[in-house]
Amino acid sequence: ADFWTISLASSIMTRAVFPGIPLGVTLAAMAITPFRPFAVSCINSTAMELKYIQQARKNKALRPAQRLHGATCLIGLGAYILEDCFPQLPLVHACWHILSATAVCTVNNLLHDVECEQRQLASAVLVSAKV
Repeated sequence: ADFWTISLASSIMTRAVFPGIPLGVTLAAMAITPFRPFAVSCINSTAMELKYIQQARKNKALRPAQRLHGATCLIGLGAYILEDCFPQLPLVHACWHILSATAVCTVNNLLHDVECEQRQLASAVLVSAKV
């Protein structure tokens, strides 16, 4: 259930990071989740990380959070794989949750940056419409 929850949450988060993504893409990712939760999470995490890198290149203030996010995502994916291969190892699942929570918390910085960019675009459209 944890794998599914994270996969579904990553699909919704990807939709927030990419506001123009078609609804069908999000629904397809959700439909695939029961069969390939790791693949869906990996694709969504990769897309968000690439967006984060892109935004951090434009906004230097975003870079520390982006680095932390990238590191926790990679280590978290490693913990995800480790737990899948060796479920008997103690504390891997707990570490995975901590890493995932940290990664999700650092996405707030990216979401804020994306929202500010969307507001600026909307303001520019309004200004050009008035002219």
